[in-house]
Amino acid sequence: TNVLGFSLLGVLTMIFSIGVFRSKELNKLGKFSALFISITGLLMYLVGIFYCDVGCNNYSMIGEIHEMVSTSGQVQVLAVGYILFAFSVYNHKKLKFLTPLILFLGVITLILAYYTAFYQGYIPYPGILQRSAIGLPYIIMAIIAFSMYRLEGWNFFSF
Repeated sequence: TNVLGFSLLGVLTMIFSIGVFRSKELNKLGKFSALFISITGLLMYLVGIFYCDVGCNNYSMIGEIHEMVSTSGQVQVLAVGYILFAFSVYNHKKLKFLTPLILFLGVITLILAYYTAFYQGYIPYPGILQRSAIGLPYIIMAIIAFSMYRLEGWNFFSF
């Protein structure tokens, strides 16, 4: 499930970044945010391809690569992309409602990511915390995608 789930999520994130870049509603800063979103998608794809060893002890080269790409700051890179996106739509008539929503949920995501990566105390269910830190940004992405789709009436087949 790790290979399919994370890799598919990475590919879908990269596809989303293409839509952000191609949007006629966004300024240059919004289009630049697509670069950070795309990098996050690539890292997520690599997390799926290079899976964790048994028990995540990472004694093989594949496990080491998994460790490297999974701890390379995906959440932080995506946060930069979202912050740039939020500021790019700050004055947009129909998308400005996204700015406080992205910033609010983004702060929660960064707090969860901090506890997942650096908290030394006991966490009873660390997997739930980790999945929340991963999942919340994708909820934000779904809200952005739905809002932009409604606004542009974009057709997937209009490449």
